[in-house]
Amino acid sequence: MGNVAVPSGYVDVAVLPARDARDYLTAALDHLRKTEQSVWIDKRRYMLLAREHGFTNARIGELLDISEAAVRAAIKRAKCSPTYGLDE
Repeated sequence: MGNVAVPSGYVDVAVLPARDARDYLTAALDHLRKTEQSVWIDKRRYMLLAREHGFTNARIGELLDISEAAVRAAIKRAKCSPTYGLDE
């Protein structure tokens, strides 16, 4: 597969030749994975910052629309990360 740019808008893959549609969808899904990964990393950082500034796990969960247990687990994983504390 060559380099396929993922446009910011919706592309009707039904009008693309099969090979182009597959390349576009592959690039789009890869872009989505990378974006979600980046967002999740940022989300964990902000959870840690919120805890450091006195937010409860329940409040963080309420703001992110996730459970308190999910916040606890994410913070625990973030603290176990080899990069924890390196950006200070």
